[in-house]
Amino acid sequence: MPVMDGHEATRQIRAMGVTTPIVGLSTDCLAADVDAFINAGADDLVFVPKPLNKEKLDRVLTKFGII
Repeated sequence: MPVMDGHEATRQIRAMGVTTPIVGLSTDCLAADVDAFINAGADDLVFVPKPLNKEKLDRVLTKFGII
């Protein structure tokens, strides 16, 4: 994202009191990135290599009742 990263966006969303599930989608997930994202308030982080694996994405969206 051009203005802030996903960690900061998650922190700001949670600071506003939003309790909607936050699921990050990344093509580059190091253990430190996963920990930082979860510690920022995210509910899950999904590593989806390119090209996008639709079945994997669908499983996560189903997990949170999005589809």
